[in-house]
Amino acid sequence: MKIRTLNTVLAMVAFAMGACGDDGTAAGGAAGGTGGTGALGSGASSSGDAGGGGAAASGGGGAAASGGGGAAATTVELLTSFDAAAFELPEGLTVRDDKLVVGFAFNAMVEQFDLEGGARSPLASLPVPAANTGFLTGLTSDGAGAVYAALVSFTGAPAPGVYRIPAGGGEPTLFASSPELIFPNGFAWDETGSLFVTDSATAKVFRVAPSGAVEVWSSDALLAGDPTLCGGQPEDISVGANGIVWTPEAVFVASSDQALIVRIPILEDGSAGPAEEFTTPDCEQLAGIDGLTLDADGSLIGAVNRSDRLVRIDAQGEVEVLFEGAPLDFPASLAFHGSGEERALYVTNFALNRALAGEPASPALVRVRL
Repeated sequence: MKIRTLNTVLAMVAFAMGACGDDGTAAGGAAGGTGGTGALGSGASSSGDAGGGGAAASGGGGAAASGGGGAAATTVELLTSFDAAAFELPEGLTVRDDKLVVGFAFNAMVEQFDLEGGARSPLASLPVPAANTGFLTGLTSDGAGAVYAALVSFTGAPAPGVYRIPAGGGEPTLFASSPELIFPNGFAWDETGSLFVTDSATAKVFRVAPSGAVEVWSSDALLAGDPTLCGGQPEDISVGANGIVWTPEAVFVASSDQALIVRIPILEDGSAGPAEEFTTPDCEQLAGIDGLTLDADGSLIGAVNRSDRLVRIDAQGEVEVLFEGAPLDFPASLAFHGSGEERALYVTNFALNRALAGEPASPALVRVRL
């Protein structure tokens, strides 16, 4: 499946705001969190964790067998399902201790979920763009527990950029913005506390200092969106740079429309080297590559939204399908949480394409055992 046209998506935003605006049950979309360490390096990824919510810690399904071509040990479990009819479509997430912070793309709210008891509670509400003009995307969190959310706004009202939510919740404030930062999406922290942010519309990666100062860190054609490259139509929404992982040696970026992972070396002075293809462009396996995170062995794990697929990319850039098909539904953001036998990968089912098409959709939080 491919993402529908921008006008269709924005019309969905407008309808969702009208349908859900006062009930407080949805939350703003997100992607952010902490990665592992290994051969590729160590650092934070663009994708966070998502955990169970609702009355039960585990709802709507049990462990599933691995999907086509995936490893036999991979299982997928639905933790909680959301209401597609109310446009509760979770795009991204981040982890804070044993609480998983989740966003829903269409009403600019952020909620948190308790993994132990499954309790769901609101955390914050971001400024809501006017109908047909924007939506919420990425989330991440810092060591002090503050949450950062990426707000897309095509008119500039409210300002697009990165908003900071205090650790205890409350009124978000604009933390970082730039006239060039139009479609902020993926997040990754470096070891100095700087935040790397992808922009899906401008083929750029931005670096945000702890003070909130913004600079363009990398700009390259490999990060540009072009929906026609993997069989889409020119009027389909264009999505370029998306998920991101930082390591001490390089930054890795999912280039969604180009169906590849881009590697950007980090030079000795911290600036970006020339971007290069880390994987071969592959429309069959990687078209719609979205969130990224780093596994403990140094491999990258990616969510491929168009094909309901999870993949592993090793240190040589080789791609392995870990799982595909139900119960995944347009997986968007992901991250690891826990240790030992409790360690698991958490994923948001954004369910966007089926919801837009009026088909049965399965927005949910999913736990994956690899």
